[in-house]
Amino acid sequence: MYILYGSCVRFYSTVVEWDFLQQMKEDLIERLTSMLFNDEEFSNTVLTLCRELTKEKERMYKYRVEEIKGIRPIHVGLSPYLTLDASGNIIEVFKKNHPDQAK
Repeated sequence: MYILYGSCVRFYSTVVEWDFLQQMKEDLIERLTSMLFNDEEFSNTVLTLCRELTKEKERMYKYRVEEIKGIRPIHVGLSPYLTLDASGNIIEVFKKNHPDQAK
């Protein structure tokens, strides 16, 4: 939404004074929101724009995920006490603290 709002402000800033734009802020956001939810073609355009803007970050994220695949919390120095996977001891801690509920 901020991308749309920023675009509108940039467009209007060439013809409208800044103080007036600040007064219009809520109206612009409301109008853009209603357009986004009511106009399917506009929604698709916005989604495409956002997808393009984040494509490089997504590519970097996918690369990083592949790079760290298989690394367990214990491999990066996280205490087993804090992990929720099989290497952790959460079950033992639970049984110790709640013997009446442990099965």
